[in-house]
Amino acid sequence: MEGGSSSKKRRWRKRKLKQERKPNPATQLTDDLLVEILSRVPYRSLCRFRCVSTRWRALISHPDYRRRLPQTLAGIFHRSPTAGCGVSFVN
Repeated sequence: MEGGSSSKKRRWRKRKLKQERKPNPATQLTDDLLVEILSRVPYRSLCRFRCVSTRWRALISHPDYRRRLPQTLAGIFHRSPTAGCGVSFVN
């Protein structure tokens, strides 16, 4: 009989925690606003942010929003003998 009452207490505690939990303010952001925020972060960070939630992954992968997000560098880095020890970027 003891086991039955402890499971009732656990269920009651879970229900109480769910009621006390406040809504996440990030869920209130619109997709356009979230994409605007994500468009200001570096590309490498954007790649990491895909793991935050399924919503963020969908936004980052969506073809329409992808144009507004940062892209990888396009071009070639090469070492020039005339540039000394610096590296120049060729586009």
